[in-house]
Amino acid sequence: MASLAKGAERIVLLFCHGGGYHKNTWKPIIRRIQQSPLLQAFPCEYVSVDLRYHGEKYDHSDPGKILYEGDDKTSPRVVHPVREWTKFAPLDIIEQLKEIRAKDDRPTRIVGIGHSMGASTMLNVETTYPQSFDGLVMFEPVCNAKEMKEAAKTVVDAMVSATLAREGEWDNWDSVLKHFTTSKRYRRWHKECLDAFFDGGVIKTSTAFRLALQPIPEASLYCHDVMDFPLDVLANVGCKVDFQFGEHTMMFNPQMAVDAAKKLPDKFLAPTGPIKGTTHVMVVEDPDECARRIVAALAQFPAFQTKSSL
Repeated sequence: MASLAKGAERIVLLFCHGGGYHKNTWKPIIRRIQQSPLLQAFPCEYVSVDLRYHGEKYDHSDPGKILYEGDDKTSPRVVHPVREWTKFAPLDIIEQLKEIRAKDDRPTRIVGIGHSMGASTMLNVETTYPQSFDGLVMFEPVCNAKEMKEAAKTVVDAMVSATLAREGEWDNWDSVLKHFTTSKRYRRWHKECLDAFFDGGVIKTSTAFRLALQPIPEASLYCHDVMDFPLDVLANVGCKVDFQFGEHTMMFNPQMAVDAAKKLPDKFLAPTGPIKGTTHVMVVEDPDECARRIVAALAQFPAFQTKSSL
């Protein structure tokens, strides 16, 4: 496969994490796709971003406030600034796109690769401002609550309750390791992905080790109304889009991918089926298969098919 002529154009892969994660959690996947023949033939730049309150952008100044819907203690809700992610995250991605293009005067193709909240954020930007991206690989964008397999309230109740019950601070590193290696939540995680999460997801303070995004603020992420992408909105995209989803998930309705590919085949790739044995957080459970699917999608994007200049 022919490589791009040096200086003709640049290709940037921009990665955006899901809620509670951070930019370094993409490292295991990035390492794998870099080794693929496709990415060897088409050299890329790799950029990962931390959304507000995540990773390096952590902010513990506001602990958040727990409320309950009526007197129902099984329906906790949380108020915290990160709850407004559907408003600020698209703005942050738009700024990131501007920064990427401003750093180099060559024509630049940017492919977005996102998970969960990061995926829906990128999809929001592309449907609002078509051709912001030159391709999107979307791992379960959180969206279209009315089309989820489980009732939205049921999912929110479960996620918020589980998140609030989590530990978020430990006296020493041994306690951190014990928590992450014995907790049911992390049992499916790939070892390399867990190590990548530690690098930015757990921070050392003067007195303890803490999650960069504490459980109470993280729980607030799940209390906000999610984005909606009906077919008439999806039709606005100006690039190829690929949807990926886990085999065991409550957070994404695969029918969305089927319908988009059927109604808008020139824009949406036909779904390749669920990623076996994974849940909504497949990007940290099976980096090998996620990387393989990213490369397979990239191979169908124009930027990876010719040496054409923009």
